[in-house]
Amino acid sequence: MKQWHFFDKVYRTWVVYIIGTPKEFTDFLVKDTGYTAPVEELELEGSSGMCINICPDNANQPASSYVIWQRKYELGCLVHELTHLTMMIFEHKSVAIHWENTEAFAYYTEFWFNEITRTKRRLPQGRLPAEVMKV
Repeated sequence: MKQWHFFDKVYRTWVVYIIGTPKEFTDFLVKDTGYTAPVEELELEGSSGMCINICPDNANQPASSYVIWQRKYELGCLVHELTHLTMMIFEHKSVAIHWENTEAFAYYTEFWFNEITRTKRRLPQGRLPAEVMKV
């Protein structure tokens, strides 16, 4: 499993991008995030990716963070999951999602696409949380 950690300075949000098997993903959720909801309910069978909000409601975490998982690297799936990520962060930060705000939505999704693809290209083996703070 490979993982890249990110911190968004605008919305002060941690995001982890993971490529690996469903088992590696669920192990990460339970062991590394303290995820407490039943992982069986995630319905990963046949899924190529997922974006999940790790929050005090479903994990032993004091604040929200987000995990994007992909079984294998596929750009279309990544864009799909980044759309979920943008919606989740906007909802959590009370940023309205409506026609008058589509540009902010598009720019934020583009920001994450560029950030993840650039970092993955530069650091193909992954990036740890401590490395994020050095950037």
